[in-house]
Amino acid sequence: MSEITQLQTTIMLFVKDWAETKKTIIPQAEIIKALQSTGVKSYSTLNGIKSLIVKGYIRKAYSPNGNRTHYVMIRNISAPV
Repeated sequence: MSEITQLQTTIMLFVKDWAETKKTIIPQAEIIKALQSTGVKSYSTLNGIKSLIVKGYIRKAYSPNGNRTHYVMIRNISAPV
C-alpha cells in the first residue's frame, strides 16, 4: 500500500466504510466533513481525492438529485495493521 499516502488511506477507509454501511454513492461534502473533524484541511482532502481519482482508487459518480459531486470506490484497500 506504499503507492498511496496516509491521508489517501484515511479517505479510502472512510469511503469503504460508507459504501459498506450506507450502500450509496459518497458525497464529497461528507468526506470533507469527516476529515475536518480529525483536523485535516478541506483543500488537503480535495487534493487527496484528486490523487485517488488519478491512481484509479475512486471515480466520480453522477446523482440525479442535483449538481453535487459524489464518488464511488473502484479498488478496495484493507485497514493498516
